[in-house]
Amino acid sequence: MKVLVIGAGSGGLALTNDLLARGFEVCLYATYDHASNIDAIKTNGGKLVGVLSNNKVLQKVHMTTTCPKEAAEYSDIRLFVLPAYAQESCFTKFIPFITSQVINIFLPGNFIGTQVETLMRQNNSLTEVTYIETSTIPHICRVNNPGEVIISNHTKPFMHVSIVNRSAHSHTELKSLLCHLFNQPLTFLKHPLAAGLYSVNGVFHPIPALFNLANIDNEMKQFYFYKDGMSEEVCKMMHQLDKERINLLSTLSIDKQTFEAQLNKYYRTPDCSLITFVKQSPYHNADFHMPDSIRHRYFFEDIPYILSPWKQIANMLQIETPVLSSVVTLAQVLINEGKPFSNRHISSSFLEQQTVEVNIA
Repeated sequence: MKVLVIGAGSGGLALTNDLLARGFEVCLYATYDHASNIDAIKTNGGKLVGVLSNNKVLQKVHMTTTCPKEAAEYSDIRLFVLPAYAQESCFTKFIPFITSQVINIFLPGNFIGTQVETLMRQNNSLTEVTYIETSTIPHICRVNNPGEVIISNHTKPFMHVSIVNRSAHSHTELKSLLCHLFNQPLTFLKHPLAAGLYSVNGVFHPIPALFNLANIDNEMKQFYFYKDGMSEEVCKMMHQLDKERINLLSTLSIDKQTFEAQLNKYYRTPDCSLITFVKQSPYHNADFHMPDSIRHRYFFEDIPYILSPWKQIANMLQIETPVLSSVVTLAQVLINEGKPFSNRHISSSFLEQQTVEVNIA
């Protein structure tokens, strides 16, 4: 089966590595201004380097390109593995090549489904399009060197999926395809907002980043963002934010799972508290790690594209969220000149769909 992976960052490289290992034919696309990993793969004879358990595995990528038309012709199965702030611009490049048979999968979605139909109209496309969101990327990974990705624990042990719109495809067909594509159990949540509400990054990053602004401004080098930056008091605030997220899930009749429980499952740790997790996680504390500025994704991605939509949902449901509202308001002052974020617009129609949940191993 041919698939197109759009995005050659750590998540895109890890997914490409996994798909190749399981016999898929993969085209890897990146925009020309973010093509360093593709260039490295080409220099290496078209081979991607995956590092699993300290073992390097080289796999031939069937095609690499920076041309949207060339990439679109390769496959109708398109996996967008991109930062949230790049999703709209990159998806727009592929709109001229969309047919009703195309399946667009966003990993993670970060509420991009709320924007797709608007983008289609703005680009004079009347095509009914299938788009699917996940709550996370499938792998715990990071780029080590250009064209080389380190993958920890292979794949995350589960993933939430929202089929936002399905045009010409049945739910059964899409579920079968997704279970074939991804190498972990999937929980399908029909509610279009469900996957975005399951994003762990909304709880995990913004509050510690805001509470450690002085360290970020002072460019502290020997600082562990997780075990040093997440004190018991910071973790209490994160727990309170998660309670507000859980309340949104409950109100929308979406199955609930705490942020802490998701972390323990993702990283295969025993059922430990958040404070224990951040102090002891070998993956998160392997080296000094700190956002280098307020331009970091913990601010510019996790707040406008995750927390701001949560706040919009809370407002429409008339639910009070003091911690969530405070974090978003502070971030607006810090990075958006005090203006409300407009990166995602949640319409009331997205709240009206009833949730249907199916677990598939």
